[in-house]
Amino acid sequence: MAKEAGRYVLLQVSTGSPTGFVTVAGQQSTEFAGGTETDDITDKAHTGWGSTLNVLRRGTVRCQGKATWPDTEGLDLIREAWEDGADIECKLLLNSTGAHYHGNFQVTQLNVSGRHTNATEYSLTLVNNGVLTYAAA
Repeated sequence: MAKEAGRYVLLQVSTGSPTGFVTVAGQQSTEFAGGTETDDITDKAHTGWGSTLNVLRRGTVRCQGKATWPDTEGLDLIREAWEDGADIECKLLLNSTGAHYHGNFQVTQLNVSGRHTNATEYSLTLVNNGVLTYAAA
């Protein structure tokens, strides 16, 4: 498998239309972290070997970049979801083929910062709220 640049890992958010997604502009770093919480179900019959049960899966997206005005539609949709405490439908593209995770997310962190001598920066964290689906392109 060929290596490719990380620029293809992109966060897209739904515009509300049936097939409309917009890429959050200005992304410089985008990360998907999948995790599983387990429950230790070891009992005396396990003869000294531990046993676990997968009980909860989480998908966390972290994204940071430079705000690109006037192209802030994606960032505005995330801000609105955070203000409303609502889910936001997202796709996380994983490579140039279009393979992606898709589902509803909650905005758990939204930071916007600006220094006098630098461009406006943003960072955000999204956590899945329900099932995430994977689609290979």
